[in-house]
Amino acid sequence: MVAQQPSQSTSRTGSDDTSSSSNTSTHGARFSASAATTPHLTSSASLRELDAWRHKIEGYVTLTKINMLTRTEQRAALTAVLDDEWTRTLRYGISVPEDADLGSILDAMREYLRNQRNIIVDRRDFYLRVQEAGESFDDFLCLVKEIANFCEFCDQCVDSQLRDRIVVGTSDELALKRMLENKNLTLENAIDICRAFESANHCSAVIRWASHSSTHVVNKVSGYRNSRKRDNAKTVKIKSTLFPLWERLSQ
Repeated sequence: MVAQQPSQSTSRTGSDDTSSSSNTSTHGARFSASAATTPHLTSSASLRELDAWRHKIEGYVTLTKINMLTRTEQRAALTAVLDDEWTRTLRYGISVPEDADLGSILDAMREYLRNQRNIIVDRRDFYLRVQEAGESFDDFLCLVKEIANFCEFCDQCVDSQLRDRIVVGTSDELALKRMLENKNLTLENAIDICRAFESANHCSAVIRWASHSSTHVVNKVSGYRNSRKRDNAKTVKIKSTLFPLWERLSQ
């Protein structure tokens, strides 16, 4: 009896599976470009909006592997998410070499907008920013930090600038007094104090509301019971009055 030889198709299939597995492990999963929302930029964008857009576009580039393309292709991908005005500005208004990488182009765009807005205006916005009515402390803190990002404070003084803005801008008088009691107040101390007082105010309001609701329910139950007692007393009085009369009429 002649032994059957393994089929070539089976051998080839096994080889293909191994090769496919090897390629998958080597290159890793690729994020589908269609699964990501493309962030677009319009000419009306402010410096702060450009900064937020850059954060998104850099994430988009990483997810879609655009950074693996050639510089020419990267530039084409960037142009595709800009409106006509920005496209003209990039071509004629900003001096960027044709072979510049994506990071250099984004830096040049930021510098272009920075030159159109005096930094004193950003610092004025920072110094005038206060916590508005109904605004949470964390929302206030995030906006203050965002504005400070464009004020170009030195690394040694940015924390003290933020601390002072929190102290002067907070809407919580009790938190303000507590911060002023600390002669060595740091930025982290100021943040912790404001968050603690805001949390305490919120929890206190919840407790008071629950207590008020419980008292209201108890009062309603008590009122209902008292009403029932009064009704029963009236019924007894009516019966005690009418029963003798009914007896006399029946005789």
